[in-house]
Amino acid sequence: MGYEIAKDGPEAILAALQRLQELAGDPRQGPKKIYPVLYASLSGKYRDAPDHAPFRAIMRTHLLETWPLNAGDDFLGEPVEAHKLHSVASTSRQTGIDPRRLRKMLESKGHLDSDRTDGWAVFDANATENLLDSLTRLLPAKDFWENLGMSRSQFDLLVEDGVLKPKLQTRTIKNVWDPRDGQAFLDGLLFGAEPLRQTRNGWDHISSSARRLKIRPGDIVRITAPKPPNNK
Repeated sequence: MGYEIAKDGPEAILAALQRLQELAGDPRQGPKKIYPVLYASLSGKYRDAPDHAPFRAIMRTHLLETWPLNAGDDFLGEPVEAHKLHSVASTSRQTGIDPRRLRKMLESKGHLDSDRTDGWAVFDANATENLLDSLTRLLPAKDFWENLGMSRSQFDLLVEDGVLKPKLQTRTIKNVWDPRDGQAFLDGLLFGAEPLRQTRNGWDHISSSARRLKIRPGDIVRITAPKPPNNK
């Protein structure tokens, strides 16, 4: 951060991190993208260095208080085990709720008081769980698989294997997919996963591994994806 900022103590460093965060734009880029050198140093080379422990603590505080980290995200060299904060944008994607409606509802219930953009406007995940459950709407299949970042063919295979199941069993309406089920699937898939800074030899995607081994992708998911602990 530079001596001119660090000399004024933790609050000055936190304020500088916040300013950098707002310049970068989107939390989906991840802290490694927004603070490339600083984050890489604190999570890698100087991860266990006693002299850098105060700076790691400041970065940890900043991320926990301002970042909508997902289960499985890299958090200073360790995977995040559970959601602590949601953002308006991430919750809108996960629940199918319009972000403008979501923001108004959160503000009216006292869960949100922020003029930051939807991506950085964060609120307590546990405190709003019941409210979000009551607001969540079901999605059509296309929106569901796009929210999960998968292709139509990958989605179809996981449905055939019974890994992904619609909330409603009906042919008369399209909106039968619960985005919370999709998020639970991702959380289970990523729990305990090892973040890779770059692709290594011998590592492969689930879909290509299934083709190579001539087995169903659902079998790989069931074998490799432990369920995250229940934090409710």
